[in-house]
Amino acid sequence: MGRKRRKQNKNSHKRNKVKTFGIVMITAISLLVGAILYRNFTGQIKGSTVVQKRDFRLTADNKWDVPSKKNYAALKWDAVSDLSREGYQLYQSADGGSTWEGRSMNYGKKIKVLNVYPHVNNAKAPGPNTLKTWMDSLNLKDVNGENLIQVTPVKLSDFNSKPIETLKSNNGKGDWIYDVVMFGTWDWNDQKDLVQWSAKDMRAFVDSGRGVLFGHDTITGSTHNGAANGPTHPWFNTFKNDLGVELGLQSSYRVGSTKVKITNNGYLMKYPFELQNNLEFTVPLTHSWGQALSSSTEATKWLEFKAPYTWNIDKGAHNANFYLITKNNLGLIQTGHSNGQSTMDERKIIANTLYNVAQVSLDTFANDYTVIDDKAPDKPNVPQITAGNVNSLVVRTDAKDNGKEYQWYVTADTKNSGVKKSDIVKETITSNTAGYFYEISDSATSTLRTTVEGYKDNFGRIDKSKFHAYVAPDNDAVTYPTEASFAIPAPKGSKKYLHVLAVDRANNIGQVTSSVIGDLIQYVDFEVERTKDEAKIVDLTLTNFTDNKMASVEVKIPNTAEIKNFDSLTLPAQWTKSTGTPTSQHQTIIFEMTGNNDLATIKKFLNSLIVVITEKDIANQAGSIKLVFNEDKVKDIGWEDDIPQLVSLLAYDEKGLRLEDGDILLDQKLKIGSKQIVVPKEIDLHDFLRLTNLDDSVHELNYIISNTLQQGKLIYRRKATAINMRQIIVEPDGNVELPKQGSIRINSQAHTLNKKIESGTDGSSVGFTSSEMLLDSGGEMLNVTPLNLGFYQLVGHLLTTDKVEHLEKDMVGGKIEINSATSPEFWLTIYVKPNISTSVYLSMVDDKLHVYYSNIEAFKVYIDGDLYKEYDVKPRSPVTATKILDIPLNEARNKIEVTYIDKDSNLKKAIWNDKDNWDMVKTPDK
Repeated sequence: MGRKRRKQNKNSHKRNKVKTFGIVMITAISLLVGAILYRNFTGQIKGSTVVQKRDFRLTADNKWDVPSKKNYAALKWDAVSDLSREGYQLYQSADGGSTWEGRSMNYGKKIKVLNVYPHVNNAKAPGPNTLKTWMDSLNLKDVNGENLIQVTPVKLSDFNSKPIETLKSNNGKGDWIYDVVMFGTWDWNDQKDLVQWSAKDMRAFVDSGRGVLFGHDTITGSTHNGAANGPTHPWFNTFKNDLGVELGLQSSYRVGSTKVKITNNGYLMKYPFELQNNLEFTVPLTHSWGQALSSSTEATKWLEFKAPYTWNIDKGAHNANFYLITKNNLGLIQTGHSNGQSTMDERKIIANTLYNVAQVSLDTFANDYTVIDDKAPDKPNVPQITAGNVNSLVVRTDAKDNGKEYQWYVTADTKNSGVKKSDIVKETITSNTAGYFYEISDSATSTLRTTVEGYKDNFGRIDKSKFHAYVAPDNDAVTYPTEASFAIPAPKGSKKYLHVLAVDRANNIGQVTSSVIGDLIQYVDFEVERTKDEAKIVDLTLTNFTDNKMASVEVKIPNTAEIKNFDSLTLPAQWTKSTGTPTSQHQTIIFEMTGNNDLATIKKFLNSLIVVITEKDIANQAGSIKLVFNEDKVKDIGWEDDIPQLVSLLAYDEKGLRLEDGDILLDQKLKIGSKQIVVPKEIDLHDFLRLTNLDDSVHELNYIISNTLQQGKLIYRRKATAINMRQIIVEPDGNVELPKQGSIRINSQAHTLNKKIESGTDGSSVGFTSSEMLLDSGGEMLNVTPLNLGFYQLVGHLLTTDKVEHLEKDMVGGKIEINSATSPEFWLTIYVKPNISTSVYLSMVDDKLHVYYSNIEAFKVYIDGDLYKEYDVKPRSPVTATKILDIPLNEARNKIEVTYIDKDSNLKKAIWNDKDNWDMVKTPDK
């Protein structure tokens, strides 16, 4: 009677899913009886909660497996006395106890598999006895080097002869020997079936909770009895309901191919071999045959066939496209149509299936690897700025991970007391936060989740190298600090958006937290102000987070600097100072606080520090001041600001000569980013022209202070008087050629300038020729003298300080003098008229020496006393004529004399370039 009761109880637990009537009873008895809890070193509650207390104790612990990178539940329960060899079975619910499914208790343990294969006469290698070879080829070993899947092969004919003797020890009277039986594999199972008594013993094996994996054409939908199309297998088919499969109608349901795809990436595809998500791979040709799954089936489909199909008949309301299904402790796989052939991927799937249907154990512990954390972490906390500088920020954030709740119970089959049940316990499976990703954009919306999703590999994992901040440890801890700090390339006060999300170790991607960077809370902020070679902290801001919490503050300054009066610094009470280990860039001064660490005291002291740049030759090298606050648990809260660098401007004149009196050094109260206006100095006798960079490109009269020395040039122009001049010929005479240009000389106290100016008769059309005369002192008098007038004489001039119309009637006589003190610019018209009072006159017109003559018959030309040429100009005429001499210009610069006999028979001489009144050298316009 007791044995019958135990069997009935076990059968009730081997339903595909235990329905809700048991849960109603559980709920009625107790929603929550108690908790089995312990605390880890951080004080976080960990362990399982008892939902319903029953016959014996059970605990479940959330765990992390480092090699497989996944969660599992570590289950332990009290040993039950009087336990039969049918042992313990495990049930799991993922929906709050509404439905229950059997789970393997043997992950990581050795399992024994009986392979019942059909003996095939004259079969070609490798033959039907292949499962052991397949499993051994996977090299799946325990710590002692023994196979985890230990296969014992037996012919189906031998099994049918002595089924119970094969399945149990002591010639069928002892305990079950095997964890799993696999039937197959061969096409049509070589037309061999179980027999009535072997099917009966297999029913007992299944009802004990042990696993069975049916191979190709064992449970079959064929309705043929003839050998040509394969027989029905009525005894194998007695297990169809246990699998949740419909049979028959092979004309409507058969699908087959050499391509299969994983359609369920759940637990069976992950242990002991992890297969890629949605993996497609090639298998030896196989098919389903008259087997179909209804829409209400409780079987789980793991793989299906893919095109190109060899068979593709799936006409009815059911679904014939499946390669592997399981239901509780039974499975059906289509491997075998190609008679002993298999691929490595197939073998891994078979190994995973054998493990998952091995659901009975005599141990009082098990690891449930079918659990999964499928809940994403919370949105990260709004980041806070904990450190950085004006161009790069360090932000800190945290995100709590969420998990999936599971429930479990264990049944124990006893020899004399029927089936006992453990407590129902629940535990949340949480992988915990792995790390964080961020992006910076101009938009309040983010594509970060899509980007991060794209980082997943074929196993659905994101490599830790992809994370911007990774916090998960490289051990099996499930509780650890998840707060992270990371640098972002953004300036302080940026108007851009920072988008942050968290990902857990199960690769669930959380939602995005978006914040304007400039709105983030900043723990510490300050600026550095520099005057000459001294710098100090100004505008220091500390949040209340640091009030009465800090144990020390580190002040990091350049190696080229020191804290002013460091040895005699007055420290607040309960403060001490020391120096840290210098780096290549910084030296560190540490101020430790055992008290007096309120914000006001800290700010007052830090504001009093002055940093002196001591090495003058490199005083303009870039450097910074950094504050780092530390407390017992929180490190590296601080801020860094660059020491402002000077602006050095040197003065030059237009010719590149230094004007040291005009140098400017901007070195007062400098702060990074501040604007400094340049006010050029006044230099005697010079006017400021422009500010340039060192490459002579023009620079505005202001600088934005930065962390690098800025240099420039102040360009000045020597003061000068601008004189615009022209020559107007009045009373022109047709006997005298009109010069196209006039010549003048301008004299100052120290300078002389010769200039060609425009010449003509029409005062309304002759333009002015511009010139400048450099000044050596203020108010200099400039003298203007017309040169080389020839047959012309000066009759007057007109001088104005504005560009107005010059009229002949307004001219004045006398010397031409210009008082430079009266104006920076003048307009001068020189008036000349013809003067024909001698027989010969020399004049330079357009760079050619002209001889004007009348009433003579001949003349001789001498250059520096040497006869150059004689000219015969008979007959003697009163009309002035002209002879252009072919003397080269360089010769015309010497003393030239022309001798002739006038009308009164006197020897006369005309001189060109008398050395005392000579200026014919061509001088470039100034």
